[in-house]
Amino acid sequence: MSWKLSILCTLTAIYLFGRCPSSTARELVFVQAIWRHGDRAPTSLPYPKDPYDEIVWPRGFKQLTNEGIRQMHELGTYFRRRYGEFISSHYDSNQVFLQLLHYCHEHFHPFCKCSSMKLSSEAI
Repeated sequence: MSWKLSILCTLTAIYLFGRCPSSTARELVFVQAIWRHGDRAPTSLPYPKDPYDEIVWPRGFKQLTNEGIRQMHELGTYFRRRYGEFISSHYDSNQVFLQLLHYCHEHFHPFCKCSSMKLSSEAI
């Protein structure tokens, strides 16, 4: 009997909420995006006596590669296309908050992303 009551209550709620007038204007309240860094150089030599040492990587070990920079730039472009109407073209700490880890290679990512979002980075 209790399952019948549950179904009846659920159907009643669906019916009543479905009849509520909907607003034509939509408002974005919150977006949370989590992503990892783009491609980066290895953290150290893969094996002893590797002929391709840190000199091969233009920014050094653990840093973004050119491909990683491109990936972060694409991600920023995507965010600008998707949420551009909701954020201004200048950095506003009330609109955009970037949090990163305390690793050196993480500090370059927000700049790649913000540059492609066309955000002024003077306050970042």
